[in-house]
Amino acid sequence: MANWVPGTGRKGIGISALGVVLVAAFVLVGCADAPGQSAASSPNDKILQPAQQALTQASSQRWSDNAPAIMGSARSRLATARSIVYQAASEGRDLTNDERERVEALVKAVKLDRRAAKARGSAVDIKNRLAELKANQQQGANVQDSGSAGRETLKAAQAKRRQAVKQKSSNQQSGSSRRPQRQPPTMSTGPGAQPGAQRPANAGGIGR
Repeated sequence: MANWVPGTGRKGIGISALGVVLVAAFVLVGCADAPGQSAASSPNDKILQPAQQALTQASSQRWSDNAPAIMGSARSRLATARSIVYQAASEGRDLTNDERERVEALVKAVKLDRRAAKARGSAVDIKNRLAELKANQQQGANVQDSGSAGRETLKAAQAKRRQAVKQKSSNQQSGSSRRPQRQPPTMSTGPGAQPGAQRPANAGGIGR
């Protein structure tokens, strides 16, 4: 009931009505402090932490350098999951079952992307090492071929030198065989023969 307030000409609020107002205020405060509502007042980042840790590890290991497309897809998935969580928080509510399942699926996909990027990075490292090993082997083969070519050149030079020495010796022998041999002087028995000249060995048979 409303009570008469003296000197004002108006009726005031009764004690019973004031109690009802106070009870309603306490009820509203209690609803605002409910567990579900207080948890939803700020974004629940714990559900996103596995995905965030996966991206941090991939960045520290530089796997994104060898798999930029994969890591770009992972970042996009994490951004989508974060937007779902923050949208629910902005509306002052918890995630629905569908929203939670979608966020968990996105987080799992980010972790799989991290594994794929790691595998791609390992494959690229192996490929680079094989290429380096092949280049070293090719360089060693070139050095070996160069050494073989040098030995062949040396053998060819030595053979040419021996051939020149042999040819020179053959020319010397050929020149000595071509020299004219000295013939003994022929003694004349005619009227003009000089006294004391030696007669040929068969001269005695001429006058016989």
